[in-house]
Amino acid sequence: KYMGALQPFLMNGLRNFEAYQVCTVAVGLVGDISRSIEGAMQPFCDEIMSALIEALQNSALHRSVKPPVLSSFGDIAMAIGASYEPYLQLSLMMLLQAAQTQAPDDDEDLID
Repeated sequence: KYMGALQPFLMNGLRNFEAYQVCTVAVGLVGDISRSIEGAMQPFCDEIMSALIEALQNSALHRSVKPPVLSSFGDIAMAIGASYEPYLQLSLMMLLQAAQTQAPDDDEDLID
């Protein structure tokens, strides 16, 4: 019911790469909303998925934001079910890239 009014603010938060805490909260909100409204999330997914992919591809975004972005893919997929198919290939590609990430031996934060 209120998602149409919330979406512009949510999108601003998802694309606020400079203030990574804001982006982190927005990503968490995507997951919360997905679990709450389930299939009603589908009309908003094109723009949200685009912003999430942008976040993953942005090298300036703080690395602590990226794992929750990957997690939100699952939340969205569970919410919209078979309607997630258009996003499946791209999200699997992003997951594969994340799985191939090598943590430097001297970076204990990244290793955790």
